[in-house]
Amino acid sequence: MRSISEWLIFDQFFFSPFNIWRIVVFIKEIDVPEHYGLSEEPDGCRACDCDIGGAVDNYCDDPLGWENVQLTIVRPSDPSPDGVCSNALPSDDFLIVRLHAGGRYAEVRPDVCLEAHVPYEIRLQMGEKRTGVQDRSASILIDSIVLVPPTDVLPIFKGSPVAEQHKYVATFF
Repeated sequence: MRSISEWLIFDQFFFSPFNIWRIVVFIKEIDVPEHYGLSEEPDGCRACDCDIGGAVDNYCDDPLGWENVQLTIVRPSDPSPDGVCSNALPSDDFLIVRLHAGGRYAEVRPDVCLEAHVPYEIRLQMGEKRTGVQDRSASILIDSIVLVPPTDVLPIFKGSPVAEQHKYVATFF
């Protein structure tokens, strides 16, 4: 786990057959009351040992979330001029995400264009929290980064009223 920066390199064949993707960042929460951090303990975290004289309570959760998370798509080269991502601007590869306190995921908008058979690197750089002050000791566990194709191109959401209903639910809920 890295507290300042996380990144993943996706396999070059992963992007076929879709080109437009929504990126969703899933956050792992530690749900054990009065525990904090990540460790090899059976609960996956350590019990709070707050100084009774200096702490208001024994709850260590930080209710602030992350205000400035920078997501960068690193392409090996410029998009092919006659490819599906030829209209993608370099500025489209720099996105800002906000991880809200208590949230389990954050959707990154707008969607990004990724060409098939091209390896990409997706970088997350964790900036300051909502306090406005850089905290080098802060850490977060990124459970996964998921690339979600648009629902209107998936065959499962086409062809019947039930499929359209599933598409509506998947899109708006």
